[in-house]
Amino acid sequence: MWKKDYLQKHINAILALPSVDVESVKSSKFKVVVDAVNSSGGIYIPALLEAMGVEVVKLYCDPTGEFPHNPEPLPEHLHDLCSLVVSSNADLGFVVDPDVDRLAIVSEDGSIFGEEYTLVAVADYILHLKKEMLYLIYLQLELYMM
Repeated sequence: MWKKDYLQKHINAILALPSVDVESVKSSKFKVVVDAVNSSGGIYIPALLEAMGVEVVKLYCDPTGEFPHNPEPLPEHLHDLCSLVVSSNADLGFVVDPDVDRLAIVSEDGSIFGEEYTLVAVADYILHLKKEMLYLIYLQLELYMM
């Protein structure tokens, strides 16, 4: 029972972040295919998305540790995910590596937004939300350089 409690605490902490617009996601009624290469991501990613009102289609989400394909989230390993996103009329597909520290995204047409871009996209989003802080850092650097 404690494992489930920890999962819920983790989800609650994410949903409480000011940068996560839960209501916007819920109202969008997204359908997302998740490929977790049978890692622990198969537990956490679907649970988080479902808590945000997302319809989840699971692909390789049994945390057995037996990878159904090369676990690197690279285009040459994502044929099943791309096909399922298109055939199930999903809005997106998410794929993670085994330790769930990298994410690639598949769009509704099966094209891939590679894992090398997702961290940059999230950083850009967060920094956009924190413009005031960036401006202050810039001013401090400028004063320091004088």
